[in-house]
Amino acid sequence: MGYLPAALISAFLPSRMGRIADRLGRKGPMIAGLIVGAAASALIPHLRSLIPLVILWAIESLGYTASVPAERAFVADIAGEDTRGTSYGFYTFAYFLGAALGPLAGGWLYDNLGHATPFYLNATALLVGALLVAAVLREPRRSAVTGGVGIGGGGE
Repeated sequence: MGYLPAALISAFLPSRMGRIADRLGRKGPMIAGLIVGAAASALIPHLRSLIPLVILWAIESLGYTASVPAERAFVADIAGEDTRGTSYGFYTFAYFLGAALGPLAGGWLYDNLGHATPFYLNATALLVGALLVAAVLREPRRSAVTGGVGIGGGGE
């Protein structure tokens, strides 16, 4: 029952949050979602009751629903027409590899290095990801996106 608000947010808001990425670009929502996720992860070890956790999960879901549609749209933007399916396949592979290995590594860290360690490590990784998105990713020009041009944006 505690995860219900986060689940509802995750079910109903991605399409609406995806509009933000369509209007304002991909990087902003990706960075915001990573930062919100990092803050949520860093706060989890300090919570002592279910109500703050429910609120934190809901806030984290808002960040997630902002970043994931932008990430997927970015994959579509940079993938060429002839490699879009392969690109989504690699994106999905990386996503589920993290979903499979993350809890295993997190459980080991929790048991061996302290209960807060996996949460702080996750927060650090998310912040590094936000910095990398800000510093490294280049969005294709809007005309390149609508024209279906892949990486480089047709003359960058």
